[in-house]
Amino acid sequence: MTAQPETLVSLFLKRKKMIGGVLGIIIGFGIAMQAPPAGLSAAGLKAIAILCWAVTYWIFDVFPDFVVGLGMSVLLVLTKTTPMNIAFATYSTDTWWLLVAAIGLGAAATKTGLLTRISLWVLKAFPATYKGQVLALIGCGTFFGTLIPSTTAKMAIMSPMALSISNALGFEKKSPGATGIFAACGTGFNLSSPFFLSSSFLGYVVISLLPKAQQAQFTWMYWLQCAGTWGVVLLIGCTLSIFYLYKPEKEVRLAPDFIDEQLKALGPFSNDQKLTLAVSLACLGFWMTQSFHGIPASIVALSGLCILLAFNVYDRADFRKLIVWDAIIFLGSITSLGAVFGTLKIDQWIGTVLGPVLAPFASNIFLYLITLSVMVYMLRFLVISVGSAVAVLGLVFAPVAAAQGIDPFIAAFTPDST
Repeated sequence: MTAQPETLVSLFLKRKKMIGGVLGIIIGFGIAMQAPPAGLSAAGLKAIAILCWAVTYWIFDVFPDFVVGLGMSVLLVLTKTTPMNIAFATYSTDTWWLLVAAIGLGAAATKTGLLTRISLWVLKAFPATYKGQVLALIGCGTFFGTLIPSTTAKMAIMSPMALSISNALGFEKKSPGATGIFAACGTGFNLSSPFFLSSSFLGYVVISLLPKAQQAQFTWMYWLQCAGTWGVVLLIGCTLSIFYLYKPEKEVRLAPDFIDEQLKALGPFSNDQKLTLAVSLACLGFWMTQSFHGIPASIVALSGLCILLAFNVYDRADFRKLIVWDAIIFLGSITSLGAVFGTLKIDQWIGTVLGPVLAPFASNIFLYLITLSVMVYMLRFLVISVGSAVAVLGLVFAPVAAAQGIDPFIAAFTPDST
């Protein structure tokens, strides 16, 4: 059998990383060699060139996203575009330490199986019908998903459970009922994550993109106040859509002992699970009441993490393995861009240049949000990393929003919630 000739598409995919690597260097050098436009310094132009190089590498997946992010910060220093304390600014902030601690708390909930146990408790409390389990998955994911800030980890834990529920209800693969169960799982443990600050690490990315003065006011409760309306509309809309679009052909119920068997397989409620639950609830309580006691959220989270480590809920090896250090390094590098843009006044230049172009859209808040949402979807087709997409769009649109009298939080939150 003769071998089939390679198509242009297959050749491109085979050499995508090499093409992206060369293209990123060409784009970066091409921008850096230009004369700075009016209102932008030479250092500002170099920073934009380095960012464009990084975005190209993210699009073509030349290297892992955290490697590119770290390389971007290093290049900012090597090229004398910014000093090290600006290029790596986020690593010395309470936002970054809050992120480290929150992921550490989530790692404990993952290792101990706490989220699985809580989810089964909630599922047992709801009716054993299709609609009851849909409501349980959405409600559990939305409110107890605050224990783990990684949507990937939450979906990895809960997807097998959703499959078990679907099978137990007698749904065939890809049937409306099965699709509805998985849609409910995705809604609760993924789509609803921007509802609460501690439900996704992207919330901390959004805050880092805001002006310094505005960052200080974003406590856990203030975030909920800002995102609450969006969250309620999302949950009601998704729930009704699941009921309408994925209605089973007949009424079904879980076997009376299904949840009990799942709980039995988990074993007894362990001391590690009890301590992790107590610490998580205590942290959540302190976050919600920060405006009263004034203790920074990062210190609360770090205190909780120290307690879990001190009582050996997870040890040194787990600390190395369970905490996603690559994601933390990546988020530190992209959130530092806020300090870079502010120091070099790139944000002001973007607002001046793009403000008149986007003014017709920004003059109408609904048209502005639709435009920004469409751009999010377009960029997500190109950029694999959602964190990169949120950071890039937030950095570009927040200054434009401020110039048009729109709260920058809206511009930074929209890419996260779309």
